[in-house]
Amino acid sequence: MKLTKMIATIWPATWDPEKIVELYKNGINIIRMNFSHKDYEEKERVITLVRQLNHENKTKLSLLMDNEGPEIRTWKRESKLEITRWAIFKLWIKQDNMGEQDLFCDYPYLLEDVIVGDSIKIDSGLLDAKVISIHQEYCECEALHTAIIGSYRHINLPWKKLK
Repeated sequence: MKLTKMIATIWPATWDPEKIVELYKNGINIIRMNFSHKDYEEKERVITLVRQLNHENKTKLSLLMDNEGPEIRTWKRESKLEITRWAIFKLWIKQDNMGEQDLFCDYPYLLEDVIVGDSIKIDSGLLDAKVISIHQEYCECEALHTAIIGSYRHINLPWKKLK
């Protein structure tokens, strides 16, 4: 009995039957899919493909869904932004009135889904922030440490609240 399992994270370049069988023949036991990205139709296609390969006895693979919660992106910035510890910044759902020290969030339900005191992780924890107030088009956040934020960063919200 094999006591160690090998996991392979697949992406579009490996989403065909031959590549998956090749992974299996090279010792992979589990196919991991990252569900933080919203291409659910493609994930369904991969699940169906792996199940079909297993049914045809070409593989004996397990499936692993990695779902840390949705990753929401900030918008592209012209330059990097340094946010220092304890600094207050705004996280906007519209770009119209943003200041230079603010960030944009592409998740339209942000202001409905967060409450004062919630923790928000930007760029997978590069910057941790706490929601201190909620307004009509933005929420104010307090940086819990210093970080430099560049383009297209991820924002992780308390996932249990997301629609």
